[in-house]
Amino acid sequence: METLTERVASRIPQAQERARIKVEQLTASGRATAAVASGQRLHAAAARASSVRQRVMWLQRFVSCAVEPVQVVSACTAGCAHCCHLAVPITDVEAALLANASGRQATRVGTDLSWRVADLIAMARDRPEAMQRLMAEHDVRSRAVVGEPCPFLDRAGGMCTVYDARPTACRTHLNLDDDALLCRLDIGTDVPVPLFDGRQLKAIVLSAQPAAVLADIRAFFPERTP
Repeated sequence: METLTERVASRIPQAQERARIKVEQLTASGRATAAVASGQRLHAAAARASSVRQRVMWLQRFVSCAVEPVQVVSACTAGCAHCCHLAVPITDVEAALLANASGRQATRVGTDLSWRVADLIAMARDRPEAMQRLMAEHDVRSRAVVGEPCPFLDRAGGMCTVYDARPTACRTHLNLDDDALLCRLDIGTDVPVPLFDGRQLKAIVLSAQPAAVLADIRAFFPERTP
C-alpha cells in the first residue's frame, strides 16, 4: 500500500499535466475570455466608485466573475480548508471590508509586519532585485503561519464565515488538480500545488489602492484571547 509521501510524489507530474490541459481547454473554449468580458460591468462600477473601499469591493466581485470558469474545473470545494491554514495577504482596505462583514474590529498593523502597496508597485517596476529579496522575506513570514487557521474559518465545519467578503488572495487561490491531495498540510514537505495564476487579477486590485498597506490576515485580526 502506498504511503502518503509516495502518493504525493506520483501525483505531482499528473497534477501538473491536468492543470496544463485545463488551462488549454479554458483558453481554447473562450470561457476564460468570456468570463472576464462578462465582468466588465463590475470593473466599470469600480471605476465609478466614490471611495477606495467601494472600488475594492467591486473589483473583488470582478475577480470572482473572471475566475468562475476556473473554479468550476478546480479541486476546490466547500469544506476543504487546507488553504485556510496558509498565509493570506490582504490590504487594510480588505481588512475594513472583512470587519464590516464580520462585526470584528481590524487591528492597525505596524510597519514591521506590513508593506505599503505603493512601495511594492514601485519596487517591482524599478528594483526587481530588491523585490526578489522582499519576496524571499515574505516566504519566510508565510512559512511561519502555516498551520494557523484563518481567523474567519469555522473550524468545526471547515467553512469560511465571511465568504462573500473574502479577500482577493482567497478568490484567486484555486488548485487545478482534480482533488486536494497536494494541498494537505500533513505531507511534511513543500509540494508544488498546480495553482491558477492569478497575478494579473491581484495586480488590478492592488493598483486600485496604492495607499493601502499589505499584511497577513492574522495581523489585522489576531486571535482572540478568552
